[in-house]
Amino acid sequence: MQWRPFGFALPQPLVTAAGSVQQRCGWLLRLQSPQGDLGWGEAAPLDGQLEPLAAAFAALDASYGTAELERLLQAGQLPPTLAFALGAALAELAGLPQRRWLPPPPAARLLPAGPAAIEVLEQLEPELGPAPVFKWKLAVCADGLERELLELVTGQEQLPVMVQAFLPGVSAGDKRILLVDGEPLGAVNRIPAGGEFRSNLAVGGAPEVTELTAAERAICAELAPALRAEGLFFVGIDVIDGRLSEINVTSPTGVREVERLAGIPLADQTMARLLAA
Repeated sequence: MQWRPFGFALPQPLVTAAGSVQQRCGWLLRLQSPQGDLGWGEAAPLDGQLEPLAAAFAALDASYGTAELERLLQAGQLPPTLAFALGAALAELAGLPQRRWLPPPPAARLLPAGPAAIEVLEQLEPELGPAPVFKWKLAVCADGLERELLELVTGQEQLPVMVQAFLPGVSAGDKRILLVDGEPLGAVNRIPAGGEFRSNLAVGGAPEVTELTAAERAICAELAPALRAEGLFFVGIDVIDGRLSEINVTSPTGVREVERLAGIPLADQTMARLLAA
């Protein structure tokens, strides 16, 4: 077992409920088996408190084998960031990521509404794989033009299409609810910009503090067993006018907005539950 400190400045500050993080500092942990297999872990507390972590590393015995390290981890006496790093390194050493993790799905590309979608498709064509995934907003052009565009986007109706009804209630907001192990820990309402019905923060949607309604809590409760059964620990769902519109499992956003607007240390809560799982 080996470890060494590292540190670097962030390209832009990371804003959390506990303050602004300007740099990333911590330790890299490296385990190596007698067969030469490697396992890596990173211990980098967001609060910047490195002294307890340094003391914990100093107390480690570099000669510990896998069995001793697993007992140390199960004892629950290590600082959370060191426990996470050690657990990740042991998992990689055991080959668990290769056996248990699924390959990431292809990212969906958001096409602009109207004829501009065709131009974007033509630009993307050289780099598209065998099964590209697109999101395209309808109901913004005359029916005739939109039908023509739909034929072009779908390759003359040769590509599969999933259609979702337009919900006028989106003008009052598209609520992103973040669930950790099936439980909603935070939410933010995203209001579309003037003249726009898309509420994505990336296209000008404005986040605002919000509370969950009874209907939204019921949606979360109904989803929770299925999410846990699929091993989906961190999930973001979108609810418009009391209706579930989307389940995001790849890279749900909204953590920083929840922390900033609601003052909830969502990142810390998520890590604490992950370590306790």
